[in-house]
Amino acid sequence: MKPFTSIAIALVVGTTSLAVIPGQASEFSHTITMVGFLAAAECFVSDGHGTQEEADEITRDTLIKRPDLKPAYTWLTTTPNGHAAIQATTSYLTPDCSNLTASEEETRAVLCLLLSRRLPAN
Repeated sequence: MKPFTSIAIALVVGTTSLAVIPGQASEFSHTITMVGFLAAAECFVSDGHGTQEEADEITRDTLIKRPDLKPAYTWLTTTPNGHAAIQATTSYLTPDCSNLTASEEETRAVLCLLLSRRLPAN
């Protein structure tokens, strides 16, 4: 599963250049980070590059190392817009799950629409 981790990180770096709202930059950035991470994980599992158990283990390890991502993870995995953002991102991944096929503008438009409905973390 090492390739999953490195590709997820590369995907996250690529998507974090999206415009953010001042004052909510950290929250938005964390959400974008987790969208990329979870989309890459879903892609790897669905394409047979790894198992769900491996993806879950890497996700748990990531959340232990980065507890600041937990509110974004929780929102993404428990709300309709969160699930939609992951699915939208997954549909734009290349067949090897390593990059986005959409332009930055397309990605920004889709994710900003879905993520603008995210409630502030408590």
